[in-house]
Amino acid sequence: MLSGRGTVFIYSPKEFEEKIAAISEVKEFDDEGQDILSKVMANTYELNADPQDRFLLPAELIASAGIKKDVVTVGKFTKAELYAAEKFDALNAGAGYTENDIAYLKTRI
Repeated sequence: MLSGRGTVFIYSPKEFEEKIAAISEVKEFDDEGQDILSKVMANTYELNADPQDRFLLPAELIASAGIKKDVVTVGKFTKAELYAAEKFDALNAGAGYTENDIAYLKTRI
């Protein structure tokens, strides 16, 4: 699934079903909600592993995520997030996270 940040989210089938169940309750005549749901679903792909447990990203995801060569995978609890290496390097330029960053995350829960 392409994220709104231009990265790729990879969910387990179970986690994906839970996400879809949570957003599938959007009312049919909620135009804004239906537009967002359309964007989410249009940028969602099912990945299948080959016999060596590798998967191939669809060309649309590769292009939309700006992946040219190298990919960085970050585990985020219930999903993996794939970044174009250049995007990840830019995101992590400078110092590591601070206590203020952790405090901010706590406010987002």
